[in-house]
Amino acid sequence: QLSLRATMANRILSLAAFLLLVAVVAAQPQPPPGGRPPPGGRPPPGGRPPPKGGIPGPPVDRKSYRTFFEALVEPAAPEKVEIPLDDETEIRFVAATGGIQKWVQDKISLEGLNMKTDANREKFEKMAADNKAKAVEFHVQAIKNGATFQEAHIGMALAQFKNLPEGAQEEALEKAKEKVASRPDGRKERTREHATEANHMEKEAIAQLTTDEERKAWVLDVLENGPPHAKKMREEKQKEKEAKAAGK
Repeated sequence: QLSLRATMANRILSLAAFLLLVAVVAAQPQPPPGGRPPPGGRPPPGGRPPPKGGIPGPPVDRKSYRTFFEALVEPAAPEKVEIPLDDETEIRFVAATGGIQKWVQDKISLEGLNMKTDANREKFEKMAADNKAKAVEFHVQAIKNGATFQEAHIGMALAQFKNLPEGAQEEALEKAKEKVASRPDGRKERTREHATEANHMEKEAIAQLTTDEERKAWVLDVLENGPPHAKKMREEKQKEKEAKAAGK
């Protein structure tokens, strides 16, 4: 059970990173395309950073891809969503993470984007920083309006997905439907249970925040260190390690 929760936490953290990139994301993932996918951007927002060793296609390293993602995928006002997601929203979110990532990869390849010069690096790093600041403000406002970080992040990824070319959206949706349909029995229910539990912990934390300054500090902490449930799991894992060490 712990491993399933850890997997869910990692997915949510990836979205948070994506969001920064994109903000998710999105990531993801996920300029609205021609702009940029989510991100979120952590985004969403909607997507995840590429696996170690780079990503298929674009000849860039992981660090450069992350910067490109954050710079190219512009934040967008989050759609209103509620966790657990319904079937249609879940498919759109899966499509957003995959579609935005592909859009970024294609843009890097087709336009030959690179970080080979200081000027290029500084340009994209500034774009990424500006997008992160915008994404944080969108999250703060969404939280002020009653959303959790997860809900705001997913909502941003969905909004960013709408900025992709129509053909890219359709292709991503078809792949998302296939991906969701191929999941093992019971995975959807378990994933929704863990997401709901994590969302409840976020609501408890958010209830303690009374000013925009406190909300902004909390959002930045989540983006940097992970949401409440992820911190709790890290603490539990550390306690398990210490208990095992003490038992030897």
